[in-house]
Amino acid sequence: MKKRTLFGLGALLAVVVVIVVCWRQAGPTARIRSFTELSPAAQTVRRTDAARRLSMTLAKLLQAQGEVYRQTKLSKEQEYERLLNSAADVKAGVLQGDPKWAPTVLALEDSFFARDERRECARTFQDVLPERCDYKIDIVVERVDEHTGRIVSSRGRSAPDDPEPVCAAFAACIAAIREKKTIPIPADADTTFAISQSLQSTQLAAEMMDPAHVERGIAVAKAGIAAWRADAELAAPVKNYFLPFNDQFVKYLEGHLAELRGASGK
Repeated sequence: MKKRTLFGLGALLAVVVVIVVCWRQAGPTARIRSFTELSPAAQTVRRTDAARRLSMTLAKLLQAQGEVYRQTKLSKEQEYERLLNSAADVKAGVLQGDPKWAPTVLALEDSFFARDERRECARTFQDVLPERCDYKIDIVVERVDEHTGRIVSSRGRSAPDDPEPVCAAFAACIAAIREKKTIPIPADADTTFAISQSLQSTQLAAEMMDPAHVERGIAVAKAGIAAWRADAELAAPVKNYFLPFNDQFVKYLEGHLAELRGASGK
């Protein structure tokens, strides 16, 4: 925005300079005589011609400004494409015990992240999706502040070993809904960077529509979480990733259970 503003001011300054130079070259006497000696009708024509020339000049400058903006946007899109092609799988480091990217990975894997939009993708493809889709999502993130980034570009694609075309289309849908969403990022991450995720989507098992089954699953998960928390020597991957991931999953199951009970009136 700042660059476009400066360009606009520079363009208007250039117009003013041209007008002043032409005015000076005519000379003071010639300027007054050449205009005042004209008839009123001729003066009107002269004003109209001057206004038309100024308008055409401004139109050309605005067109040039628009071209600069278009080229800048194109360059940014090309940069995003370059970043997407070299997106890093940051989860690998988290699973090895490095906590740096854990909040980012957990946010992207949270079942509540873009939940409504993801459900819409699922409804769109539910009649054609296979039982399992393996796919990858690449995203470009731009820093908003010290600990927050905004997703500015995304791409979905099938995993190399999953040739299903419909999975690629589903992945593209999931990728698109992530754009403009914000996520936590490390304080020392680059201003703009790209990360990649390997994901899998499966058809919802029939028993997951049974409130009693879901309730038992919640109890089992909570018991496992409690055991982890009681372990004073918890391994770094469990502490940084698996424990909070299961906390998130329990919240999802509890929300799912509430929806099932609400639908059944129990």
